[in-house]
Amino acid sequence: MNRTLDHYQHHAAHYDTALADHDTHDAITRLMAALPVPDPGILELGCGNGRDLTALAAAGARVEGVEGAPALVAIAASRTGQTVHQHDLLSPAPPPWQGRRYDALYAHHLLFHLPSPALPGLLKQVREWLVAGGLFYSCDPTGDNSEGELPDGRHVALRRPQSLTRLMRDAGFAPVTQWRRPLAAPRRDQGWLAAIWRLTT
Repeated sequence: MNRTLDHYQHHAAHYDTALADHDTHDAITRLMAALPVPDPGILELGCGNGRDLTALAAAGARVEGVEGAPALVAIAASRTGQTVHQHDLLSPAPPPWQGRRYDALYAHHLLFHLPSPALPGLLKQVREWLVAGGLFYSCDPTGDNSEGELPDGRHVALRRPQSLTRLMRDAGFAPVTQWRRPLAAPRRDQGWLAAIWRLTT
C-alpha cells in the first residue's frame, strides 16, 4: 500500500482548499519559455486538484494529468475538463499513457514524496515519456538528505541539491535553469529548489 497516496485520498478536500491559491506562475512561465514549440504537450505528474493543469492550459499547452489518489483525480478532472490518469508512479504496472511522448513533464512538489531507491527506476521510465530533448520540471524541498515517513503516513525525502543533481545526471538529464522558492522570501527561508532539466541522452 502506498501510504502517501492513502493520506491524500483521505484528505483530498483539505488539500483542494489549502493549495488552491499556491502561486506557481514563475514555474509555468519559465517552463513555457524554455520549450521550443508553441503548443507543447505537457504531462503533469502528481497533478493534485488540477490547479497547475489549468494554468498550463491557459499558457498554451496541451495538457494531461497524472494523480494517484482517486479522490483528487475526480476533483482535477471535474475542475479542468482535461484528461487525468489515475496511476501510482511507484507501481510496476504500465501507465495509461504508455507509448506516448510529451514535450515536457511537470512535477511540482512530487519527487520528495518518492523513496530515493525508487527514483532511478522512475527516471528511467520518465525518459520513455519524453521526446528527444524534452524537458522535466521539478520543485521540491531541500535538506540534509534525511528521509522517512511522517506520522500522517506521507513519505518525505529532504534531499541535498547535489543529490538530486546526481540522480538527474545519471538518468541522462542536464540542468537548464534552477532557482529557489518562495521567490520573495529571504534566502534563509527559500527551502524549495525548482529546476528545469533537459533530456540529453
